[in-house]
Amino acid sequence: MYKAIIFDFFGVFCTNLSLEWLKTTSPDYEKKLPEYLEICQQNDAGKITIDQFHEKLANLAGVDADDVIKGMQEAMIIDQNLVSLTRKLKKQYKIALLSNAQSETVLEILDEHKISDLFDVIVVSSDIGIIKPDRNIFEHTISKLGCNIQESIFIDDSAINTQAAEKYGLRSIEYVDCPGLETQLKSAEII
Repeated sequence: MYKAIIFDFFGVFCTNLSLEWLKTTSPDYEKKLPEYLEICQQNDAGKITIDQFHEKLANLAGVDADDVIKGMQEAMIIDQNLVSLTRKLKKQYKIALLSNAQSETVLEILDEHKISDLFDVIVVSSDIGIIKPDRNIFEHTISKLGCNIQESIFIDDSAINTQAAEKYGLRSIEYVDCPGLETQLKSAEII
């Protein structure tokens, strides 16, 4: 029986801000993906500051760092249908947020959109220096929830992360959209 649901944030609740920004800023963004991913890993692991992250992205795209911040703010969309679904789920389950990101960014977005209360536990990779798909970040999150791996389900838009979680014994759903998630949760008898 499930007691907890662990959600990714970017690409699930919120658009993947930096990737969406890069796609709209750089027509040749696909050529820049390896360097972009390296910058994101440094950011997610807390090895660079948020200002350094913006500066590195600006250098990658050949723009000013202020343009990065503005562009990411313009790309931000919170999935209100998922927020509503999560509020319903919270009545029966502990809800965690597990994100590869800078804590400062995630917490600002949660506060700005008044959705911090959705989550009983918030784990952001930059705070602990471990990024998904590392097994330790899943174990850390489950421990903070106070349950075990068999009582938890993980939802993420990255197949790499969901496959890794499954390998560790954590039931996972690859997120595409809210209606698809609802269908999968119903078939798993979670809702």
